[in-house]
Amino acid sequence: MHHWALVLLLLLGSPAYSWSDWSARYDEDKPLSGERDHIMRAFDFYARLEDNFEKAGYDKRSRDLIEDYTTAILLPSYESCVRLLSKGNDGELLRAMIHLLQFAKNSASESFSNGIAAVFIANPKLVESVVLLLPPEERRVAYNELKAGWHNQVHSKRRTQRLAQLERTLERLKPRD
Repeated sequence: MHHWALVLLLLLGSPAYSWSDWSARYDEDKPLSGERDHIMRAFDFYARLEDNFEKAGYDKRSRDLIEDYTTAILLPSYESCVRLLSKGNDGELLRAMIHLLQFAKNSASESFSNGIAAVFIANPKLVESVVLLLPPEERRVAYNELKAGWHNQVHSKRRTQRLAQLERTLERLKPRD
C-alpha cells in the first residue's frame, strides 16, 4: 500500500475526538461540511503527524508518512486555505493556518511562507488583526514565515505606494523581543 493511501485511511478512519483542540467542533456522525472543514481537519491531522514524528524519534517511517501526507493532502488544503483567506475575513481559519506554521516551520517547502504572504498581500487587515493578538512565540513564527514569503513575493516587483504601505504594516507585525 502506498504511503498516501495509508495516510488517507488513517485520516478517514481516525475518530474525530482524538484530533486536538479543534475536535470539539466536529460530530463524527456528520460528514465534512465543506472545504473549510476539510482544511481545518487536514491542518490538525498534520500537527498530529508532526507530534508523532517527534515522539517516534524522527524515524524514517514517520518521516515518509509526513512527506506523503504533505504532498497528497496538506499542500492542496493549504492552497485552498490561501484562496479562501485572500478573499474572505475568516479569522479562525487564519489562526488555524498560523497554528499549522508552528509545525511546518522546519519544512523545506516555501509553500507555507509564500502562502501566508499571499494572504497578507491580498488581505492585510485580516492578517494584522490576527497576528497582533498571537502569543509571543506563535507571533514570532508567523512573522518569520510571513517575512520570508514576503521577500519571495515582492523580490522583483516595482516599488509602489501600496507596496510601501504593506511594508509598514509588516513592520508593525514584527515581534518586540
